[in-house]
Amino acid sequence: MSLKEVRLVDTADEDVFAQLETDLSAIETDVEAAVTAVGSSNTKLDTLHTDVAAVETAVAAVETDVEALAILVGEVHASPTENTVLERLKAVETAVAAAETDIEALATLTGEVQATPTANTLLGRLKDIEDAVEALEVDADGSLIVQGKPDPDEYLLAYGNTFSATGNVLNGSGYIYVHSLMVSVDADDMEIIIRFGTAADAEETLLRGYFMQGGGANIDLPAPVRGGSAEPLYLQIVSGTGNVMVSVRYVRG
Repeated sequence: MSLKEVRLVDTADEDVFAQLETDLSAIETDVEAAVTAVGSSNTKLDTLHTDVAAVETAVAAVETDVEALAILVGEVHASPTENTVLERLKAVETAVAAAETDIEALATLTGEVQATPTANTLLGRLKDIEDAVEALEVDADGSLIVQGKPDPDEYLLAYGNTFSATGNVLNGSGYIYVHSLMVSVDADDMEIIIRFGTAADAEETLLRGYFMQGGGANIDLPAPVRGGSAEPLYLQIVSGTGNVMVSVRYVRG
């Protein structure tokens, strides 16, 4: 082999080695890039792992909060745990039901909003009062005419009618409306009672007194007073003997 040929071979070999060196350098560069990429990926994986751990922590906190909220809310049960939200709602529900019962009872006592409410209810009794007021009459001078009865002077048991024993002053017929009453005793000291009806009843009594001989009483009532239906005006001599003179201004109805 000539020297020239050896050099050509050597030159060729040099080119091959140069190419190999270049290729190796490129491969090294790629390997370094791959290593860098892997390192970057590891960093991202670490970051992702950290993020996942943070999410897990947050989820655990949420679960704790949900459990705490569930305790506050209570159980879906007919009788939830005391002081939970559901138990207090149950208490409100019970109170509302009781209030509804009270309102219904109050409505029954109050009566209906109608022309003729149920008797004895609040509205019924107000209607009775209204009817009674409407039934009152007033004459030209403003004086009250009780149930449209005639002038009291139309009926008069004149003074001088004497009674020596217990009994009726006026017989019962309908109602007796007494406007004024005058009595006197002419003999012994006497205790007397004048009332509506024969039965002893303080609420029916118009006059009671103990009078000395010649004494008496004169009563002008501010408004006519009546007894029960068919009750007489009755004189009771409690003590003493003698005559009792009685005068009465009244109307019958």
